[in-house]
Amino acid sequence: MSGMHWQSVATALWLGLAAVAFSMTLTLWLRGQVSPSNKLAAFVGPNNYTVYLIHPLVLVPVTLGLSYFALAGLVKFGIASIITVIVCYGLATGLRRIPGLKSIL
Repeated sequence: MSGMHWQSVATALWLGLAAVAFSMTLTLWLRGQVSPSNKLAAFVGPNNYTVYLIHPLVLVPVTLGLSYFALAGLVKFGIASIITVIVCYGLATGLRRIPGLKSIL
């Protein structure tokens, strides 16, 4: 089922919605299940939802920037992962410090 058919559109829509629903459900469920027993968990936990929302805004430019380098795909994946995680959690911390956003994010 590929090409311009309604079945392709329905499948793509279903997969996209299922992926978002799964991620959101897992994030919200784990928020209530995992207790922050160390400093890393106490930092990551509250910022997790914000990172989920902003990660495409960071990940896309990072991967586009890495596309100009002649490296193996797995190396690019590792570099993009590390950069994106660090930048996203930094941005999430900054965004949650803005008055009014902490209650939303």
